[in-house]
Amino acid sequence: MILHTVLPDYVIMPEEDEVDESLKNLRYVEFGGRRLLVEPSSTDGYKIVRLFSTDPQDYLNVRFQPGNIIPMRPQSDG
Repeated sequence: MILHTVLPDYVIMPEEDEVDESLKNLRYVEFGGRRLLVEPSSTDGYKIVRLFSTDPQDYLNVRFQPGNIIPMRPQSDG
């Protein structure tokens, strides 16, 4: 694979010991039929970090907006 970028290689592919500790808590979950990247919240749930969808309407839905708290504990699948 060839990757053309102006970023240094250590930014794109960091060494294992250089991975930010906050990234280790992230997990993928299914919520409302959408795939989300979330992190544990101080409340009983997860805070949305990122939405993965091919439907542009999903990005306009405030329910899946990054920063929102999912008020339940969805099952992780990876």
